[in-house]
Amino acid sequence: MVVLGEVDSSNQVELGRLIAAAEAGRPDRLVLDLRRAPFLSFSALHLLAGARNRARAGGTSFEVLSDTRAVARSLRHLDLFP
Repeated sequence: MVVLGEVDSSNQVELGRLIAAAEAGRPDRLVLDLRRAPFLSFSALHLLAGARNRARAGGTSFEVLSDTRAVARSLRHLDLFP
């Protein structure tokens, strides 16, 4: 799944729906590509942490891709990014 643009309160519900739809398919691996997302709000980070926790509980590999320094730093604080 590729995210384009900032993720904030105006669109995080839609991201949550897309993640839920992907989870419903019970994939072996869920990859969220944030390389084109220059900003993630705190609530979006919380959404991603929940997705990671559900993936782990269900045996799904969860990976987040980011090359934006600020986004990667935020993801690291929540152990969402290496």
